[in-house]
Amino acid sequence: MTQKKRSFPIFWCIYALLLIAFVAFLYWGAGELKAYLTAFENSQPIHLAESVFQEYFTGDSLVPALEKSGYEPGEYESLEAPAAVLKAMQEGKDISYYSASVLGDEVRYNVVLTDQVQESETETNDEIKVQGIPSTKLATIYLNKREEADEYGFRGYEFTKLEMFVKPEKSVKVTAPSTSKLTINGKDVTADHVIGEQAHEFNAFLPQGVEGITLLTYEVTGLYEEPTLALVDRNGMEQTLVQDEKTGAFDAKLNYDSALQEQQADRILTGMKEFAKHMQNDGGIGPVSRYFDTSSMFYRNIAYNLSQFVWDHNGYEFRNEVVENFYAFDENTFCCHVAFDHVLKLYGREDYVDSIDMIIFAKKKGNNFYIYDRIVQ
Repeated sequence: MTQKKRSFPIFWCIYALLLIAFVAFLYWGAGELKAYLTAFENSQPIHLAESVFQEYFTGDSLVPALEKSGYEPGEYESLEAPAAVLKAMQEGKDISYYSASVLGDEVRYNVVLTDQVQESETETNDEIKVQGIPSTKLATIYLNKREEADEYGFRGYEFTKLEMFVKPEKSVKVTAPSTSKLTINGKDVTADHVIGEQAHEFNAFLPQGVEGITLLTYEVTGLYEEPTLALVDRNGMEQTLVQDEKTGAFDAKLNYDSALQEQQADRILTGMKEFAKHMQNDGGIGPVSRYFDTSSMFYRNIAYNLSQFVWDHNGYEFRNEVVENFYAFDENTFCCHVAFDHVLKLYGREDYVDSIDMIIFAKKKGNNFYIYDRIVQ
């Protein structure tokens, strides 16, 4: 007997094929859906904003962020200065960012500093940062939609601009002779920073044709940090700057001529002592004329002064003698500071002290310098 052959029903064959096709379609569809959702998610601006934030605001320096923003400090500082200010602002604060606005295709994210607070068990860090905690805006990140869409029709975003917010709040004011050179942070201060000009008080006592001292006041604003100042005089020697405690402005001290002082100190001091002796009737006008310009008004007032105040005495001495601060206007004219106490003595009475404190002006005639004027201190 021949055995009959069994055949697989066609229905199940078709069912199996359809099931396989459906599973394949589901698998393919799931992959496509995943790719679609991934593309959608990647097209959201938050991810690009996070990338920009991580790149520019979580490192040790904010110089790259300033460079990216095209930030330009003043002529006397580099980007390190505003970067240092921004870093100092971060002390004791948290740095974060949030979506600030959407304007058409543009999305903006603000980078802010917020006060650090203790997190509770029920509050997340994000919740804390939006609950009215004082904040300072550090920067704004600008993102724009791309011109071309991807294969799923999403245009996505591109990083187009970074705006930094830091203000230069420091300035410096310096008054110095016009013949001196002022530098800030190693750079010469140019004439366009001069805000004032005046003659030194010495100038009123100089002979005609002798150049005096012109004082220039410089002001440089737009600084981020306290600047390093340096000043050199007409001879290239460093000058001292003295800061006023109230105004914060700096004034230059004149550099004095030690060689001139060594040459002329004894002569000037001796001449002024002869002047003091004559004014107290302890010496004649003759010795005075050896040290004074006899054509000067100063000398004439000494020689013809009939209203001298003379304290009755029978002896005298000089104490606390000072002769210093020799400043040469040119090779033939200088001034210096002279001070001493002319102590007048009379037996049985208390000493009388006649104090001399003057800026003395002298000019050269022949081989010697002669006193011709003074400023009483």
